[in-house]
Formats: sequence, C-alpha cells, structure tokens
Amino acid sequence: MSEILGRFYAALWGASEGYRSIWYGKKGSAPTQHKWFSDNKQAIEFINALDKSKYNIYHACGLFKKKLRQQNHFEKTKAVWLDLDLAHSSFTSLKEVLLQLKNLAGTPFADNYWVIFTGHGFHVYWIFDEY
Repeated sequence: MSEILGRFYAALWGASEGYRSIWYGKKGSAPTQHKWFSDNKQAIEFINALDKSKYNIYHACGLFKKKLRQQNHFEKTKAVWLDLDLAHSSFTSLKEVLLQLKNLAGTPFADNYWVIFTGHGFHVYWIFDEY
C-alpha cells in the first residue's frame, strides 16, 4: 500500500508547500481526529501506522496555509474528483459502479485518472500537472 499511496500523494500534492490534512475515526463513526503534515512521507507513515481494521481514514485533496480545515485557509488543489458511493446513490452494487466508470471511455475524462476503492464505492480523481 505504501508504494501506491506514495505515488498517489506525489501526484495529488507533490512536494508543494502547504499542510496535508488526514482525518480518521473508528469504523461505524464519523471521523473525529485530525492530523496535519508538512510533507507526504509523514502523512503516509501515519496512515500506515493506523489499524485499518479499526479506523476509516480520509484526506483533503488540497493543501492548506494553516492547520485549519476551513475554506479561508485552503491554499490550492490540482485535482477534480468524483465520489461514486453505494450508500447514498442509486447504485446497487460495486460492479454497477465499475460499469459506470466504463462510460468515461471516449470522453475527455477517459485518460489519466486514479480510482480508489473507499469501502462503500469508489473515488475517481483527475490530477493535473499544475495547480
């Protein structure tokens, strides 16, 4: 997981200045704990140390000026993402979600995207070269 996560965060955040936001919570509960990191390596080490069987883990796609996850402290992002979730949608199975991703073929969104299984569906990320 570390290698893939490292590649994903390198694409998402790069080596840019700014704080990376990771928040987590016990499975079955809303995320309640928040951590901030000034580089990707620290964030990945923290994520790898968490017991994935006990915690759900989330990240912000952008970088922040201060260690506050508020709009006025948001610095930048170079991603657009889509949340294809079973819990709050008309999708009835993970297979159906994956079939919908195939509909991207032949569109401007067909190339250079990341698909992350979230436990309840998928996040699809398009990450650009520049902010």
